[in-house]
Amino acid sequence: MKTRGELLFMQLLLIVVTFSFTACASDDNESATTATDTLQLQRTFTLKQYSYYSSVGWNIGDKISVYDYTTPNASQLFNEMTCYSLDNDTVFFSGNITCAKYDYLHVFYPTVGTPGVTSLAVNNTDSLLSLTTAGQDGTWATIRKYYDYTRGAAYVSSMNSLIGSGYVSWMGKMMGYAKINFLKADGDTLKNITNVKIEGLVTDAVWNLDKEQLTISDSTKTINIASSGMKDLYLVLYSKKAYLLFTVTAKDNDGNTHIYKSTQLSIPGITAGTTSTLSYFLEEN
Repeated sequence: MKTRGELLFMQLLLIVVTFSFTACASDDNESATTATDTLQLQRTFTLKQYSYYSSVGWNIGDKISVYDYTTPNASQLFNEMTCYSLDNDTVFFSGNITCAKYDYLHVFYPTVGTPGVTSLAVNNTDSLLSLTTAGQDGTWATIRKYYDYTRGAAYVSSMNSLIGSGYVSWMGKMMGYAKINFLKADGDTLKNITNVKIEGLVTDAVWNLDKEQLTISDSTKTINIASSGMKDLYLVLYSKKAYLLFTVTAKDNDGNTHIYKSTQLSIPGITAGTTSTLSYFLEEN
């Protein structure tokens, strides 16, 4: 038969053992949560951008590419996110991306794989993007959709095994825009333009996300823009001075075709994110 003292000792021992197991379980749960936060896993991710970080005007359905600068994912360097909400001064993007808590992300618009943006990564080991504006068609809608190159940075602030969230710390446009109208010798505006040939246009560049560096090609191209009745020509340009030759084909009110040419014209360097309205006189060929 156990004495009163022995019973008291056994009760105390049971309490200590029970506490020890509870503490271990808590420690394990805490470690598991921390480990999950920092694991490179694919999760449903929400990205916020506050308007005071950027003047970029987003639309519902706009898609961006996201690159994990901290730990690039070799199997898929670029993940895609879609703008799903515009709530007062906050823009929300969502998508499935591979990242971990506290990672830094690079953001790019439009997405890698659209007509103007191609990844130059060899074996998914770098973050170089080939950019071109050669496919522009003289309209603002096409520029905005495919060639309005925009870059930014984001930070992963919250994460668990299934979902995560972060915020955009800044966004900025990379290109300048020109709205050009052509004038005949008498000062009348050319209308019903059916084709514009542009010579001397710099169309290609490489964007290095890691270094946030844009390298613009020194070579130029000639592009032809067909139209069914253009009045104003919209061009997207790298923000440096350009020297261009224009050959414009237009129809008069009677349906007759006329060809007009320019001398070499100097297009001033245009501040990224801004539009310059320009007028040029052409001579009939």
